[in-house]
Amino acid sequence: MLPATDTGHSYYSASSFAALMLCPGKKSMEAGRKDKTSVHAAWGTVAHQIADEILSDNRDHVTQNGDVILQDGHNIVVDEEMSAVVGAYVTNVLTMTEGAVWAQAETRTNYAFWLDVDEDKAWGTADYTAFMPDGELQVHDLKTGRGVEVAAEGNEQMMLYAGGKLLELAEMGLEASTVRLVIHQPRLSQHPSEAVMTVAQLEEWLSRAKAAADVEAEAANMFDPAVQAEHQTVQWLETYVHPGEKQCRFCRAKAVCPRLVGLSLDAVFPDNTPAVTADDFDNLTPSKEAIPLTSAERLAKIIGLADLIENWLNACRAEGTSRLLAGAEVPGYKLVAGRAGHRKWSDPVEAENLLKRTALKKDDIYERTLISPTKAAELLETAAVGPRQKKAIEALVTRAEGKPAMAPISDKRPAMQVTPLADQFSTL
Repeated sequence: MLPATDTGHSYYSASSFAALMLCPGKKSMEAGRKDKTSVHAAWGTVAHQIADEILSDNRDHVTQNGDVILQDGHNIVVDEEMSAVVGAYVTNVLTMTEGAVWAQAETRTNYAFWLDVDEDKAWGTADYTAFMPDGELQVHDLKTGRGVEVAAEGNEQMMLYAGGKLLELAEMGLEASTVRLVIHQPRLSQHPSEAVMTVAQLEEWLSRAKAAADVEAEAANMFDPAVQAEHQTVQWLETYVHPGEKQCRFCRAKAVCPRLVGLSLDAVFPDNTPAVTADDFDNLTPSKEAIPLTSAERLAKIIGLADLIENWLNACRAEGTSRLLAGAEVPGYKLVAGRAGHRKWSDPVEAENLLKRTALKKDDIYERTLISPTKAAELLETAAVGPRQKKAIEALVTRAEGKPAMAPISDKRPAMQVTPLADQFSTL
C-alpha cells in the first residue's frame, strides 16, 4: 500500500474562500469541529497526485493501475476511470500550455500579500500554472467530481492562485497582461471551462477579497469562545452568519447553525407568522393553512431551498450519530448495527484457485456478460471493423429519453415544450 499525500490547508484556504466571502462567521462557527474527508475527496487527492507525477515528469515513482493508496483514512484503488480522468486532464493542459515560457505543477502558492495577512495564513496548492510568450498567465485546476459542475468564471479559488502567481512572476522579472482561468472536470465534460480577465480586473477582485478577509477577522475577534457556536449573541449571528447553498454545502457547523434553522423553517411557514428560531421549534404545529402549497410563489421558494434543507437534515443526522458514538445522549435515539455489507472474497485469487479444485464446472465458476454499448464504441474505434459492421452495431443501440426534471431557469438545458393536461383532452 502506498503512502498518503499531505492535504494540509492554510487558514484562508483558496478552496473555501468563496464560502468565507458569503458567510464571514463560518470559520468561527466551525472551530473545534472535525473535518471528515469523504472517499470522493480522497479519490480526487490521489488523482491529483498521479497528475503531478506525469506533469512533473517524476520518474522516482509512477503510480500504476491496481495500486491501492491509503488517503485520508480511505483505501483508494487506482483504476481505469482514474487513469482516464487524469489522462484527459494532462492532455488538455499540455495542449493549452505548449510553448510556455515557464510552467509548474502542484506548487504551493502564497497570496497573503493580497489579503494583508501573515504569510503562513494564506496559501494553497495550484494544480498547474504557466506563463505564455504572449504575456498570458494560465491557471489550471482539476476537479474530479461528477455531481456539481464548477465554472471558471468568477472562481474565487482560481483568482487567489492567479494573484499569488502574479507575485512570483514579478520576482522573476516577468509581467502578465492577461489571466486565463481553466477548470478541467473530465467526469462531467470533455471541454474545460475557461475565463479570461485582465490583470487590472483580477487586482480589483483581490481588493474585494481583502475586504472579505477583514470582515472574517472582525467576526473571529467578536466571537465568544466561552459559549458554543450556536449560542452566540443574536447580533453576532445576524451580522456574520449568512446561510446559503454554496457556503453551507461543506460547512461543519450547519447541523447546529441557528440561522440555517431559521431559514429552513421560514421556507415552510407563512411569511406573516412571527420570526422563529431554533428554540421555538417545539412550539410550532404545522397545519394545512401553514403550508399553502397552492401558492406558486411559496412552492417555488421551498423548492429553491430544498437542496440546502436536505443538506442540513443530513448534517443533523450525522451530528446525532457522532454524539451517540462519543457516548453522549440524544433523547429518543440509540445506536444499532446497520445492514451488513455485501459478501465478497477477502482474497479473490485464492478463492479462484480453491474453486477450481472443486467439482464445480468452469462455466459455474465464471460469469460472462456482454460489454456495454459505450465500451463497445471505445473498442471499435481501434479495431479492424468495417464501416458497414459499425453501422449495423450502432443500429442495435437504444437509449431511453431522459425523464422530465425540474431545473432552475438559469440551467443551460433548453426548456421542454409541454402541452397542458387539460388541452390534451380537449379534442376527445
